[in-house]
Amino acid sequence: MENSMNVGGWMKFLLFGGALAGLWFVYDQFIAGSTVEDMARDYELEQHAEDFVKQTATAPSERDVHPVSGTAYTLDNYLPIASIPGQRIDHGYYQLYYSEKHEQAAWVAYRLTRDQLELPTVARTDDFRPDPMVASGSAQISDYQGSGYDRGHLVPAADRAYSDEAMSSTFYLSNASPQAIAFNRGIWKELEHQTRDWARAAGELYIVTGPVLQQQRYTRIGDNRVAVPKAFFKVLLDLREPEQKAIGFVMSNQAHEEPLDHFMRSVDEVEAITGIDFFASLPDEQEAQLERTYNASRWIYDEVRYKRRLVNQLKE
Repeated sequence: MENSMNVGGWMKFLLFGGALAGLWFVYDQFIAGSTVEDMARDYELEQHAEDFVKQTATAPSERDVHPVSGTAYTLDNYLPIASIPGQRIDHGYYQLYYSEKHEQAAWVAYRLTRDQLELPTVARTDDFRPDPMVASGSAQISDYQGSGYDRGHLVPAADRAYSDEAMSSTFYLSNASPQAIAFNRGIWKELEHQTRDWARAAGELYIVTGPVLQQQRYTRIGDNRVAVPKAFFKVLLDLREPEQKAIGFVMSNQAHEEPLDHFMRSVDEVEAITGIDFFASLPDEQEAQLERTYNASRWIYDEVRYKRRLVNQLKE
């Protein structure tokens, strides 16, 4: 009797021990192992989340939700199509299409929002430098030195003044074009200020800017023979309801006494002058309607700023 009880006790002990060993095996192989993997995965996700927060903090414009469609915003939907050979470059805060033949961008494109303009601004960096992303090599600082022309911004530094990185990106020489001093510091500067005012009022604008590169011969500067454009353009698109609208500007590379509305054009007219197809990804009917005409009364400019420009030009 005692022997049978001992055998039964040992059997129970062995079964209990085996069960414990089995539970430990399951824990070790599946639960504990999965926990280690989960911890690694969680850490990776946390790092990704931190990186994403950093990215959105430095470039809030490029990751917003589109106010009309409700979908994630992408500038690719609003990029123009140039008729000359070039290289498209994405600098994060704007995109450009570089023409090696002219050693400058044929166009730059970006979105400007009220939220960006209301952020605290950083100090102007003035760190002009060659663009390392231009495969053929961009213009150099020496090309402009002693030329008598300004390194005129296409994407204004003030439009990307919400972070040091965004600001600095505007000083790549791929984003510069030779501009007459009186033009760059006169009417072009006024148009840049006015565009920011319109962006604040509208909430957001899609902007395409560049030199007019349709002529056959150019004055050229520097060892890289940077072409000096005779004119510049700017195209603005407002897709917010209920008043969707678009406007274009073309102005020669010199001082001007006329007000901004003198240079207003329909987008179709700017396309004819530049050979660039703007906003080609829009539905055909919407594109045709927005580009065919413009209404100057929807683009009211600051007359005080205009008069100030005239006074400053007289002083110079």
